[in-house]
Amino acid sequence: MSDQPYISFVVVARNDNYGGDFVCRINTFVKNLITLCEKHNLPSELVVVEWNAPEDRPRLTDAIAWPDVQRKSVHVRIVEVPNEVHKNLPNPERMHLFEYIGKNVGVRRAQGEYILTTNPDTLFNEELIRFLSLRKLSRKRFYRIDRHDVAMPIPVDVPVEVQLQYCEEHVIRIYGYFWSCYNQKTNGRYWRLRQARSLVSYLKSRIRSFPSAPLHSNASGDFILMHREQWFSINGFPELETNGKYHRIDGLAVRMARLSGLRQIILKDPLRLYHQDHSRPEPDRPMSKAVKDAYEKLSKAHKLVTFNNTWGLEKENLPEFFL
Repeated sequence: MSDQPYISFVVVARNDNYGGDFVCRINTFVKNLITLCEKHNLPSELVVVEWNAPEDRPRLTDAIAWPDVQRKSVHVRIVEVPNEVHKNLPNPERMHLFEYIGKNVGVRRAQGEYILTTNPDTLFNEELIRFLSLRKLSRKRFYRIDRHDVAMPIPVDVPVEVQLQYCEEHVIRIYGYFWSCYNQKTNGRYWRLRQARSLVSYLKSRIRSFPSAPLHSNASGDFILMHREQWFSINGFPELETNGKYHRIDGLAVRMARLSGLRQIILKDPLRLYHQDHSRPEPDRPMSKAVKDAYEKLSKAHKLVTFNNTWGLEKENLPEFFL
């Protein structure tokens, strides 16, 4: 394995059964990623930020069923954010996991040339990993992709190829460029209506953003890929007060990447990112004032605006484990 990974995959997790059957979902994610990266000889690392681990459950090192494969291309690092650090942040009782601060922890400590922030219940199809293994990414671009939600449960004790075939055949929802809707096969009329509305929305956005193409910020928390220098140029995801819910921060990072001078590339079929569907226990809340103000500030900006002075808990000496 080369000294520097080509790609760092960064996720944040804790063993609290978020969304139901969480250990099964993260096991499927880990199996998928490690198996395909090894198959295509992709020099990479998986950085798992374990945030505020529950005291009554096993740590992720023990809870995850690590694939029994010889790892030549992939190594795994777990970075722990202890409860002592978590409780000193705003709203520690309302939020047991700070997703985007956690992703910043991983980004800041990642060693890859390129860094991909994603989530521990996503699955990469083989074409997507094969594309990454070609090492044709550009530091002048940032990369996005549609998210395909898959009906659960995904078969467990089967090869990755079988799991991906199941995903391809059981897409229930797509988070696309300017639109989200259920699969065409499940609701064809609704699909066509949403497609028509999406086209109108796209044309309006194209006019507003001319000469640049509109941004693809839909479900961007599941996939933002760019060079490590660009992550540091935007100071990571904005670490803003969110009134106890971390949504909409991902879209800010996409806008900041554009304002930093990067060109947006949307990866298309046959490259796919799947997401294991699950319940969402927390209710939706409106954007906090800080997040809303950040969107308004970026909408008026003509050059990069950043929101963090320090980020990713850079002053904390966090425990790390190599697997």
